[in-house]
Amino acid sequence: MTLHKLTSTVLALGLLALGHAAHAADEPLLSYTVNPRDTLISLSSTVFASPAAWREIAALNQLRDANRIYPGQVLRVPARLMRFKLAAAKLVSVTGDVRAGEAPVAIGDSLNEGQSLQTGEAGSAVLELADGSRLRLPPSSLAEVVASRHYGAQDGSDPARSATTGWFSGVLRLVRGSVEVFATKVLRARPLEVTTPTAVVGVRGTQYRVNFDAANGSTRTEVLEGLVRFDAAEAKATSSGADVAAGFGAAIDTTAAPPNV
Repeated sequence: MTLHKLTSTVLALGLLALGHAAHAADEPLLSYTVNPRDTLISLSSTVFASPAAWREIAALNQLRDANRIYPGQVLRVPARLMRFKLAAAKLVSVTGDVRAGEAPVAIGDSLNEGQSLQTGEAGSAVLELADGSRLRLPPSSLAEVVASRHYGAQDGSDPARSATTGWFSGVLRLVRGSVEVFATKVLRARPLEVTTPTAVVGVRGTQYRVNFDAANGSTRTEVLEGLVRFDAAEAKATSSGADVAAGFGAAIDTTAAPPNV
């Protein structure tokens, strides 16, 4: 598999080829550092998602005695078993016709999970996620905030505990047009992702662009800085996909004919 410079032809990643990968993606695991007076039972009411979560966490970490954990001990916790708090995104730049759903928006307005943002032919906007990452939508684009959340202790009663679980998860779904991503370097429960109907682009670096053409179902990404992961949407769970480095691009075009065998 070969990647080309952005100044030349981008790599075409066929859905057929991506569907024959060998390994499934691993479940995201977060690290929790045990604080004084922590027990698995008490963490189930403050940090973990449910009273029964400690059983699976004890088994995953091969704890000989689930009643005994120690300050400084690092536990691996599946993201699905960690409590989270929704964290609204904020508009920090609005030019021309920009709407959340059908309602006009202004600088300072919030966007929650499930809400969409669209720009008119002469409109553009910059959306800031709760981790400080910024997403720029140029004219004639439509995107939806799929996930924007912090993981870990949510009651605020223990600052030390909150500091050990400062994980963030953000996902934007691009329905039409383009988005440029400026990602902060923070702890993440999963890579900051931009999805389209045909692709999943997960950030491993700091700055990249994604374009989705609804007319032909093609998704293209260009990496300006860092490294991103590029997978076909339908094959993400089984595909090795491709790592795309700065100065390179990749594409999925659903109208392209499969390669000759």
